Amino acid sequence: MTINFGARGHDVTWASTPEELARGLADYGVHNVQLALGRSFPELSGADALNPGMGAYFRRTLAAHGVDIAVLGCYDNIIHPDAARRESILRKFESYLRNARHFGAPWSRPRPGVSKRRASRTPGRTSRTRRTGRPPW
Repeated sequence: MTINFGARGHDVTWASTPEELARGLADYGVHNVQLALGRSFPELSGADALNPGMGAYFRRTLAAHGVDIAVLGCYDNIIHPDAARRESILRKFESYLRNARHFGAPWSRPRPGVSKRRASRTPGRTSRTRRTGRPPW
């Protein structure tokens, strides 16, 4: 039996290009990725940056290493309390929804809102990857 293993792309913290990300995920045995451009490639994550060509490029690059994009992650709070910031975030999320299919992702995932109370319960919390240099699996 084969396990269809998935992971977050930004757990491959050393990858600075889509090619390095694809190799890193494949080396870890990952078959599906949640690609959060804002975490892995911030310069490519804006509402105006996403386009069908970029999606096709990422899809082909990862597929060449046996990795599919399962989710196009948009890690922004779509219920941000500041109206101007929320409008900007919604514009970006709409761009993700429009372009997800070009990445080969069946859907895009926003980040749910986080209350100040919840965020304050975990001060200084960092991911295991950033603490140890290894992904959590």
